[in-house]
Amino acid sequence: MKYVVVIPARKDEEQTIKDTIKSVMEQTISPQCVLVMDDGSTDNTPNILTILKSRYPALKHHSVPSENSYSTGR
Repeated sequence: MKYVVVIPARKDEEQTIKDTIKSVMEQTISPQCVLVMDDGSTDNTPNILTILKSRYPALKHHSVPSENSYSTGR
């Protein structure tokens, strides 16, 4: 069985993103794709995601520029 996981837009999650991704990727049945939406993080979240992509090839992430982030209340 293959499945896809989407982790919704998050901003500045450097304290939790690594554990979240690890938990998802190390399930009994590994996901075919994990898509993380980064909502314009200004901390180390984008760098952490880049490092994790080398460990988990199924990991994909999309970053929204901070001026267009959902958290700015457009």
